[in-house]
Amino acid sequence: MPRKWLKVVLPLLVLLVSALVAWIMIATPPRVVKRPREIQPPEVRVVSVSSRDVQLVVRTQGTVRARTESVLLAEVSGRIVYVSPSLRAGGFFAAGEELLRIDPRDYLDGVVRAESQAVRAGAEVVKADSRVAQAESQVAGANLRLETQRAEADIARHEWERLGSGQADPLVLREPQVAEARAVVKSAEAALQSARAERDAAKADARAAEALLRQARRNLERTSLLAPYPGRVRVKNADLGQFVNRGTPVATVYAVDYAEIRLPLPDEQLAYLDLSLGYRPRDRLPPPLLGTGGRGHAVPPTLQELGISSSDLRNADSSAADGAQPRTVELERPAPIGESSRAAPGGPNMTVTVTLRANFAGQEHAWPGVIVRTEGEIDPRTRMVYLVAQVKDPYGRIAAFQEPSREDLDGMDSKRPPLAVGMFVRAEIHGKKLARVIVLPRSALRGRSRVLVVERESIRVQVLCPGLEQDEVDKKICARIVMALEDLGGVADLQTEPAPGLGAVTVTLQDDAKPKTLLKQVADRMKSIADLPEEVEKITISTWNRLRFRELETLPNVNLMEKDGETNQRGEDVVVVRRGLQPGDLV
Repeated sequence: MPRKWLKVVLPLLVLLVSALVAWIMIATPPRVVKRPREIQPPEVRVVSVSSRDVQLVVRTQGTVRARTESVLLAEVSGRIVYVSPSLRAGGFFAAGEELLRIDPRDYLDGVVRAESQAVRAGAEVVKADSRVAQAESQVAGANLRLETQRAEADIARHEWERLGSGQADPLVLREPQVAEARAVVKSAEAALQSARAERDAAKADARAAEALLRQARRNLERTSLLAPYPGRVRVKNADLGQFVNRGTPVATVYAVDYAEIRLPLPDEQLAYLDLSLGYRPRDRLPPPLLGTGGRGHAVPPTLQELGISSSDLRNADSSAADGAQPRTVELERPAPIGESSRAAPGGPNMTVTVTLRANFAGQEHAWPGVIVRTEGEIDPRTRMVYLVAQVKDPYGRIAAFQEPSREDLDGMDSKRPPLAVGMFVRAEIHGKKLARVIVLPRSALRGRSRVLVVERESIRVQVLCPGLEQDEVDKKICARIVMALEDLGGVADLQTEPAPGLGAVTVTLQDDAKPKTLLKQVADRMKSIADLPEEVEKITISTWNRLRFRELETLPNVNLMEKDGETNQRGEDVVVVRRGLQPGDLV
């Protein structure tokens, strides 16, 4: 019986005790004190701006190509009997070097035949001159006989008039003799004209023979194919023993004195360079000598404008036959329309330099160059303007033992590879120099042209006082702090910011105030406040700065070239500010 009673009473007793403990915990909860969230000032990075002179650089890229490329053709027909060792793909050659030779024997025979014809034609000219001289002598003798007969006829007429009477007989007056002498003169003059015509024909044949001789000699010279300039062979199309006809391509070569790179550039970036599309120079205009002739288009000058008379033309053949030099008139022809000037595109005394960079054999190399011209049109598809950069002696090599000069290297490495045709390069065009501008990190921008500027430094006093309402914080804490700091020197303004459980006072400093000194004075004044509420737990004194947005005038999409000549490799992370900031501002 007692055990059964315990089995019933003990569980009830446990439940009763548990319910009593639970009631006590609920009836006597712990007091919860609300703590306001402390406002921590954000930490920001600032930059003190300063103005300086910077040089802009525009980046682009292109492929190296030869300035001059030619297809060499055989000018005569024949079999190739000699090929230069330089005439191979990639071979270098000098100007005037013989690249190949065609069998010259047939052309030597042609020169001999032409010389024989020229000698025979010269002999015919001599014979014709002799016949002309003989005919002139006959004309002179006939004229003399005619004058003699005329004189005798006059004497006979005077004698008949003095002694005779009636009609005189023609024989007495010697009229048949005069008529015969006149006929002889006409016959001699006709013979002279014929002799002169034969001489002119002989001289023409002599000139033709001389022309054939010159052509034969030129053909003989053309059997030897000479290099027109120092260059390199791109393609070889003929070899030893091959028969080639006139006009057959023999090789494709290109010059190595300069290399050119065609660089595309958006037209808006021309504003950063001392370049333009180029105007036609006034010294390239057609001279007054080439007028329009009233027909609306250029016509050749007349002989009178050139100072050549018709007598000069009539005497030209005889002067050439006598060995005299013919008269020549030098004309200064205007350059073809579209031909660019060799001067720098920015002006007669301005040079735009460029640095070309390329990775070769795992290393980066650089070459200096200049912009020599802009192409005459804008690409209608890409809207790009093309600049042409030029590098002198792209295949030149500087000896390792030779001290490189500034002109040769311009800060570049002496073991760089040649700037080969077809190489892809990155170009850095050195643009305008801007004076007194400000350079900022692009990350400092907010949007496209706004930036946060630190305008004025201030001191912030925060008092943590849990349990006080906003009105109590304003009256018991913020008001007393203002009373303690209002007569402090260097203070421009005091602003209170009461909140439940937290009071804050912002002390705005004057422009000439020293923040560190004033911060110490504010701390001393706060220690002197003795009647703060007992709820105050923590007092924080810190310096604050006010940020304001400011609109800037910037140059978008520019890169910089630093003063030491090294390119700013992070050019995309900076922006050039022209207006909107003053040196000393904190950004």
